[in-house]
Amino acid sequence: MDAFNSLLARRDEVAANYKLCLDAITDDSEYRRRIADVDKECVQLGDEVSAYLSSLSKCPDEREAINKQYTACIERYNALQDEKKELNSKVALCAAKRIQIKSFLAELRKRKTPLVEFDPLVWQATVSEMVINADMTVLFKFRDGTALPWTIEPGVRQYKKRDKGAGSK
Repeated sequence: MDAFNSLLARRDEVAANYKLCLDAITDDSEYRRRIADVDKECVQLGDEVSAYLSSLSKCPDEREAINKQYTACIERYNALQDEKKELNSKVALCAAKRIQIKSFLAELRKRKTPLVEFDPLVWQATVSEMVINADMTVLFKFRDGTALPWTIEPGVRQYKKRDKGAGSK
């Protein structure tokens, strides 16, 4: 709770910083430009493959040379398709990161007061990972990609039994 509350105290600063840089850190325009280039090159390679197949029927005595060119063309096409898959994954990661950051910021904006008790919904909406170290430090990794180191107070706290209410036994 304390770690989240420290972040909450800087809510306006965090939101302002993301407003300045969110587009830059989730920009996928270069990936999309390369995908368009790959698509164009694949169309050209498709035309080359058709030409090689056509020349096989017209020049059977050059079969070996044409097969080498055809094979090289197919290998290049397959490599481009692999590159395109990778680029599409990067585009999807940028979109996911944008959604994660916006959700994180929305949760920060919703909270007007510091947490006074653990809220699992806030935890789920804001924390992606928590690393606990042997030296009594913790690293909170938030869904926006930031990390916050924190020191845990040593010792065990006394367990306080909760009152279930007067009506239940």
